[in-house]
Amino acid sequence: MAEYHHGPEVIERFEAGRSVRDVKAATLYLVGSAPVQDVHATPEARARYIETDVVIRSREDAVAAFGPFNASAAYTIPQALHAILNKDRGRGVGTIIVRNVFDPDRHKTAAGAPAPDLVSVDDIIGGIDGAGRPLGLEAALHTYQKLGYFPRRIVAPRYSVVLGVRQKMLAVANKVRAHAIVDLPPGLTKQQIVEQRGVGQPYQAGDDRLVYCAPRVWALDPVTGAPMLQRYSMHFAGVWNEVVNREEGDDDGGPAASPSNRAMPDVSGLETPLSYFPGDVSSDTNLLNEAGIVTANMGQFGTGVLTWGAHASSQGATSQTQVTKWLHVRAMYDVLHEATLFALMPYVDRRGTPQRIEYVEDVIQRYVNRKERDGW
Repeated sequence: MAEYHHGPEVIERFEAGRSVRDVKAATLYLVGSAPVQDVHATPEARARYIETDVVIRSREDAVAAFGPFNASAAYTIPQALHAILNKDRGRGVGTIIVRNVFDPDRHKTAAGAPAPDLVSVDDIIGGIDGAGRPLGLEAALHTYQKLGYFPRRIVAPRYSVVLGVRQKMLAVANKVRAHAIVDLPPGLTKQQIVEQRGVGQPYQAGDDRLVYCAPRVWALDPVTGAPMLQRYSMHFAGVWNEVVNREEGDDDGGPAASPSNRAMPDVSGLETPLSYFPGDVSSDTNLLNEAGIVTANMGQFGTGVLTWGAHASSQGATSQTQVTKWLHVRAMYDVLHEATLFALMPYVDRRGTPQRIEYVEDVIQRYVNRKERDGW
C-alpha cells in the first residue's frame, strides 16, 4: 500500500508497444535410425547424435550429423531427410528436429556389427530413463524448454505402421499441439486401405491431430538414383513444413495455408493407382479422403504427382461439422492459441484492472486483425 499523500500525484505505468508474436510453426520432429558410426568414429563423438534432439535446416547439416543420404535403406533417417529436403523450392523447408534412437554400440550383432533392424518399437516410443532423461518420441514433449518451440508435425517413417507407435505419436501431438503423420501398411488395394478404418481395425482411431497417409509413393532413391517405393508420410510432412515455411499472402504459405494440391517434384507415381476426374465424387481420391486418409493425385494431365486431402485428418471420416478436421485450420488455431497464451503470460498473477483487461483485449484483437489481413 502506498504511503499517505495529500495533493495531486502522477502514476506512470507503461504497457504500450507490447504485441503478440507468432510461434514457430514450420517445425517437424523426425524419429528413427541413422548410421552415426559412419560419420562419428568414437562413442564420445557420436553421443551428441544418439537420443538427443538435433536441429537440421540444410543438406549439409543432415549429412554432417547423420551420414550421407545414400546410406543403407535399413536406416530410416537418411532417406526421410532426403525426401523432406527435396521439397525445398528455394526458401527452405523450415526446421527439422531429428531424434536418432540407433546406437551402434547397443544395437549390434553377436559379431559386433551395427544392426539397425534391432531398433525396437520401445526404442521409438521411448519414455523416461532412470536418470530422468526423455527418450524416443517422449523427447518431443521437451523441445520448448531446450529450443523455445514445439514441433508441429511428427513423423516416424516405417515405425508408424505399429499401433503403439501411432498411439504415442498422437498422445504427444495432443500435448504439444501438433499433427501425428503416419503411414498405412504397404501393398494394400484401394478397398483394403479404406477397410483399415473399420470398426476393430488397426486404423480405426480418428482425431483431428492424426493424419493417415496412403498409398506408398515412387520417389527418388538416394542409393540407386532411381525411383523406389517409399513411405508417403515423410513426403507429405516435408511438403507441409515447406508450405508453412513460405511467406504468407501471395505466396500462399504460412500455418493457415493448405498442404493439399502441392507438387512433389521427386515423386513419380503411386504404389496403388488412383483415378481422379475433376468434379467427379466417384474418383478414387475422394474415396480415400472421405475415409479420412491423405493421399496423392497423379490424375491431372501435365501436373505431376500432387498431395491430395486438405480435410483428411482421420477425424474427417466421422465428423462433417468440426472445422478442425481441415488440416490447415487445426494448424492455424494451434498457432493462434499458443501465441495468445504466451502473450498473456506477463499478466498472470497481476492486477486485473478494467484498464489492463481492455489493454490486453486490444493487444489480442490487433493480432487477430493482422492475421485476418494475412488471409487467415
